[in-house]
Amino acid sequence: MAIPNPITSAETNYKDSTLVCSHLIRALRGQEAFSPSKHRETRAAVIFTGKDRKAEEYESTFTEISREWDVLKKRTITRGKETGAWLTILPTFVNGTELSSYEWRDAFLLRYSLSPLGLPLKCDGCGVDFSISHALKCKTGGLIILRHDEVTRELIELSTMALRPAAVRDEPLIITVPKQHPTRTNDPNSKNNPPVDIPSNDGDRGDILLRGMWKNQHETIIDIRVTDTDANAHKHQHPYAVLKKQEKEKRTKYLQPCLDQRRSFIPFVVSTDGLIGREGKSLLTRIAIRLAAKWEQPYSVVRGFVSARINLAILRATNLCIRGSRVPASKMSKRVQWQDGAGLGLFETV
Repeated sequence: MAIPNPITSAETNYKDSTLVCSHLIRALRGQEAFSPSKHRETRAAVIFTGKDRKAEEYESTFTEISREWDVLKKRTITRGKETGAWLTILPTFVNGTELSSYEWRDAFLLRYSLSPLGLPLKCDGCGVDFSISHALKCKTGGLIILRHDEVTRELIELSTMALRPAAVRDEPLIITVPKQHPTRTNDPNSKNNPPVDIPSNDGDRGDILLRGMWKNQHETIIDIRVTDTDANAHKHQHPYAVLKKQEKEKRTKYLQPCLDQRRSFIPFVVSTDGLIGREGKSLLTRIAIRLAAKWEQPYSVVRGFVSARINLAILRATNLCIRGSRVPASKMSKRVQWQDGAGLGLFETV
């Protein structure tokens, strides 16, 4: 979990602590007059230098130990630098930041490119050999759609906290498909009646509509996609490049129709392990800014809460694809589960 070893880091930490307090120590010894501003400057400079030095050391150590890893493992663990917000959040039922022990263990193992325990040999939906890669793309049973819907509902809940329920709508129309009907005239036998367009509820829809998120009386449509950046089609690309490409695809398709309606458009693209695209991060930042002002809390605290909530929603939805059943209710047997009828005595009424 990248926790430093106190035995090996003690000497360095002691030196850094001495440097941070160097001005205060000299003042206590009478070597110079104490200045609060100079103490703050010294402290800030030492902390900044120490962070850079530690970052270089960690990167050097990571490069050394990752030489023997395969490409997939290295990709997965490298992404862990930006997908670990859920590890440090306090789990509480009230704030919606809890995970079951099974969900936590599975997410922790996947974070280090390890296979969770107790996986089935065959997929219960399509019958092929089961694997994590297959579980994240198998469309049988509708778990992929449910994964998308669960992330959408979490984003709706956070947006409702930041705005108000009346300002948040789901599945707004982006591109309508009009239906054509003949123009009605006094002569029903006329063949020169030109067709006219009438309103229709058919067409492409976004996932969420937010009114007033960026400015008053302005609407923003959010379209969400959850993607596996380690799928065969993406494994030769950088994970952020995959997210950027899919953001561009959505903008190309939906941005101009939204602008024509005086609306803005944001593609919210995330990976199955919690990596968030650039435009998705900007949306979460805006939500955190509004919540910080509403709750009168520091922005850094609220931003961490928002990131953790989204990360947890993605992890739960991913765990659903791995552990969930793909056998639909329509295929489950409705037959009574006994042959001799002896169990009917349980339903006897007095």
